[in-house]
Amino acid sequence: MTINRGSEFLGKLAFICLLAIFSFTTAAEEKLVDHQGEHFSVDQLKGKVVLLIIGFTNCEDICPTEMARASIALSEMKEDIRLVKPIFLTVDPERDSPEVIAKYLKNFHPSFTGISGDSETLAELVNHYGVLPKRERHHGENQQINHGYSTFILNTLGEIEVAVLPGLPPSHLSELLFKMTEENSEIRI
Repeated sequence: MTINRGSEFLGKLAFICLLAIFSFTTAAEEKLVDHQGEHFSVDQLKGKVVLLIIGFTNCEDICPTEMARASIALSEMKEDIRLVKPIFLTVDPERDSPEVIAKYLKNFHPSFTGISGDSETLAELVNHYGVLPKRERHHGENQQINHGYSTFILNTLGEIEVAVLPGLPPSHLSELLFKMTEENSEIRI
């Protein structure tokens, strides 16, 4: 009897988790937009290794440093870049419209896709990756957003495989990306 109840409970729990994931994905699909103003779905990332940088365009130091480091690493990948999907995900949709993000991304590797959307959906998405943004006043009226670790490598299932440490040299980041793409190409064979 205990085994059946335990199995039944696990089955219900798995079903609830599946519903929650489906509900989030469905809601996110309706409310996300890329830096070109096109509809964006998290399903577009399935099956790809993703370099995810969470930040905002008005950041004065850390975000542009992380984006520059990632751009160097992506350049080192040469033709293997096709195996990686670099994403810049904003935590500041009020100021980071698709047009603003498009202008910002011109400073970095051309393979980046910038993602914005409504505040609620973006908050749920970044929280899903363990990022809890906090707005702060910085130097008078300048508003900054503290968002902690912000660079991740996601596996082909969309799960965090690596939380990339700040200051890691670009060569180490490109090595991590190479390793992830090699592992995933072996899985497909």
